[in-house]
Amino acid sequence: MYYRKLIGNYGEDLACEYLKDNNYLILDRNFYCYHCEIDIIARDLKSHEIVFIEVKTRSNNKYRKTS
Repeated sequence: MYYRKLIGNYGEDLACEYLKDNNYLILDRNFYCYHCEIDIIARDLKSHEIVFIEVKTRSNNKYRKTS
């Protein structure tokens, strides 16, 4: 279980860096509401839209991008 949490956190860190590099402001991470969780809440600095992001991180080479 601990390994899966580390992989998940790593994926969310990568997603946040990608979003910041593409003009998004990270408003919150791991937001809990009742029985659900939103991984990342961000604002698009160009359009001022609020976006909710679910991150799925895979550690198996089967999912590796090959381009």
